[in-house]
Amino acid sequence: MRAILPRKQPPLNGLTFVLLLVFIGGVTWSLLTVVFELAVVLGENLRQNDLQLDYLTGLLAAVIIGLSILFWPVPSRYKPMLIHLWIIRCGVTLGFMLLFEYSYSSNDGLAYFHGSQGDWFGWDRSGGASQILALSWLYHQIFPDSYHAYKVLFSVLALIATYLAYRAVTIFCKR
Repeated sequence: MRAILPRKQPPLNGLTFVLLLVFIGGVTWSLLTVVFELAVVLGENLRQNDLQLDYLTGLLAAVIIGLSILFWPVPSRYKPMLIHLWIIRCGVTLGFMLLFEYSYSSNDGLAYFHGSQGDWFGWDRSGGASQILALSWLYHQIFPDSYHAYKVLFSVLALIATYLAYRAVTIFCKR
């Protein structure tokens, strides 16, 4: 008796591949257009000049950081987990937080972002808020004036801190 083998799919020819890319690009562009318009509507409390550019900057920062995870000096077995966690963090940072910022016009992140613009005001080690302001001031010296990119940067710092805490616990528990 002859075994039933799965039928091999023919490879995509050039035209089919191009049409598939055009379709995926069109759907992606349509979704991004809706997301950018939503970001403008929900971002009315952010006091940024060009909310679409601001959101695009944050989105590009998230993609670049996501791709950089592939090159982080961590064991390969942890990279898929970190990439999945990064996608979730980006969904919260660039998605859910839009609703939060729309509902609450005054929030700590926005206060730190706008409060740290200007001249250096010194490093005060008396409390966490002053240290966040100092880190925010440093952000403004290096990166573009984008509130969404600012949130993404602090989100990746939180991801790294969570990963380091996880690794410390697993090493301590010898797992």
